[in-house]
Amino acid sequence: MKVVISGSFRKHLQGILDLKKEFDKRGITILKPDKIKTIDNSDRPDFVKFEGEESIPPLVLKMDYLKAIKECDAHIIYNKDSYWGNSATTELGISEAYKKKIYFIEMPNFEKMISSKGVTDECEKEDIKYFYKYLLGGIEVGVFRVGIEQLYKDFNIEEPTIDEER
Repeated sequence: MKVVISGSFRKHLQGILDLKKEFDKRGITILKPDKIKTIDNSDRPDFVKFEGEESIPPLVLKMDYLKAIKECDAHIIYNKDSYWGNSATTELGISEAYKKKIYFIEMPNFEKMISSKGVTDECEKEDIKYFYKYLLGGIEVGVFRVGIEQLYKDFNIEEPTIDEER
């Protein structure tokens, strides 16, 4: 099984890497992120880069992510506290267009979506409200799923044995 994990690397990188480690233990192939160690990217602090990506332009790295989504079996949205970032929102749309199985790590929450982004503009709040309702509708009909345990169940992935963890 192959997955891609999307989310805010600036806010939730450690959680994303911890999930990547958990998936590795269970034999799940993580297409993206495929590296662990980040580099200093002070010339572009809004974009996290990993070792080996020093000379690769952000647009190329984004395109690589989208290609990985096309190849994956499931797309995980790391939405801790209902925040997942703008790039992950785009990746969510691409994933849906490719008819991938999409999993949020936790149930999206409208109030948290507003507060985590620091939204005060009423038009932007309305946009988020519309998007939130869209997500809930997708969850209701099974387009989007919630929880890593649901992913394990859907793909018949068992907990690793003690010997497998070593």
